[in-house]
Amino acid sequence: SGLYSNKIRAVIREISCNAYDSHIEAGTADKPFDVQLPGHSNKQFYVRDYGTGLTEDEIFNVYTTYFESTKSDSNDYTGALGLGSKSPFCMADSFTIEAFKDGSHKTFLAFIGKSGMPELSKISEADTNEPNGLKVSLEVKDDFYKWRDEATDLFAWFPVKPNVICEDGFSHKVIEKVAKLSDTVTVLHSSSLKWSERLVITQGTVAYPVSTNDLSTYFSEYDFLNDMYLLFEVPIGSVDITASRESISFVE
Repeated sequence: SGLYSNKIRAVIREISCNAYDSHIEAGTADKPFDVQLPGHSNKQFYVRDYGTGLTEDEIFNVYTTYFESTKSDSNDYTGALGLGSKSPFCMADSFTIEAFKDGSHKTFLAFIGKSGMPELSKISEADTNEPNGLKVSLEVKDDFYKWRDEATDLFAWFPVKPNVICEDGFSHKVIEKVAKLSDTVTVLHSSSLKWSERLVITQGTVAYPVSTNDLSTYFSEYDFLNDMYLLFEVPIGSVDITASRESISFVE
């Protein structure tokens, strides 16, 4: 729980990034995954992807071992740290994983054991006609509006927007691109952005706003921004990030 400063944002981001990565692996990156945001009448948050799915052995390896990832050897995927799949533990002692794989539907309960480490228990197994993929579910107590606000900010940067189910309604935030300065750099319209988003670096599905304090460490003058809002879209693995995936890792 001490890894993430914004726990709600972390859970949405990490589970959704895994879903998008799974679609990339399945060769269906342009297909949306499903997200349900919690509300007063239904307090469940879930992400259901339609990617490759995981075998039972893979489920146990990924969800019970810190720093275990199926994507650590490739820069094609946003996830690779082996921490994001366990992110629901920052908010709850347990959550549910449903694995749809080659006609089988298996349900697992992930929980923190007596040793303080994540453990897994298989709850059920049945045949299914459902497409391959994973569904990760978490019961939420409150802060429902914050879940919607964080999802709105996060999904604005996703190349493919997920299907979002929200009892209070949900509209994806549109970030308007004004001009392309290069293959990497784009000028953005400021109308839907915060002042802290004057300069944003994206790697895969995750956006990292860079503060002027960070810039001043490397540039004696950073007025070159000239009040523009700039987006730098860089390949995954181009810049280092913190373990929480909340920010760029700067080295002086």
